Amino acid sequence: MSHWTYHQPNPPPPSDPGASSEFTSFSSPIVITKSPVVLESIVLYLARVALLPTSLPVCPKCNFIASVDRSIPYHHVLGLPYDPNPFSVDTSLLKRRYHAAQRLCHPDAWATKSENERETALDLSNVVNAAYNSLLSPLQRAEYILFRNGREVGEADQLQDMELIEEIMEMREEIESCQASNAERLHTLREMNNAKIQETGKVIEDLVQKQAWDALHTAAVRLKYLQGIEDAVKQRLDQF
Repeated sequence: MSHWTYHQPNPPPPSDPGASSEFTSFSSPIVITKSPVVLESIVLYLARVALLPTSLPVCPKCNFIASVDRSIPYHHVLGLPYDPNPFSVDTSLLKRRYHAAQRLCHPDAWATKSENERETALDLSNVVNAAYNSLLSPLQRAEYILFRNGREVGEADQLQDMELIEEIMEMREEIESCQASNAERLHTLREMNNAKIQETGKVIEDLVQKQAWDALHTAAVRLKYLQGIEDAVKQRLDQF
């Protein structure tokens, strides 16, 4: 069976203040087989004892990089917990983990390596970007969770709440009619809408915890429309 031989590097600094500082010494090189199952087990172990700087199978100092299984949760790509509630994400930690991961797997960091390593770095960097973008926004996070559970929020999905539909239509008309002299009104509308976004986010978090996927789909559609109001306000303000 073909294999990689991994030589122990100096322990890298933690990628963030909350990272583990544990380090285990080895008297001889570690032989890592190319078997996906064995490789995954070894990578998880190395990450746990801080031989790898992040939860990703990459370490430029020791010339080690490998692809990740596309089926694993995006949370795990960036070293974040999926359970007990994948909607609960510490966005400050998410940003730190993202920047730490990109410093290691960005194609520029592997520009002088082999073609296979460069391709792996590009693929890994794309996965990290997708994970970050999907988890940073509450709407995209909800959509991602739905996707992992066999549901999607499509362009054709419509709100069923007629009262909210009327509110959104009125707000859009007011946003479009606002002039620079009345920009304060746009800020007021934004605050009102953000309160609804926060409320819907709490509902979504509870529904994810209950694994109520049909109700979550409805809530995600609601959040999509509310996010549309936020985008419209921002676009209007940018025009002044």
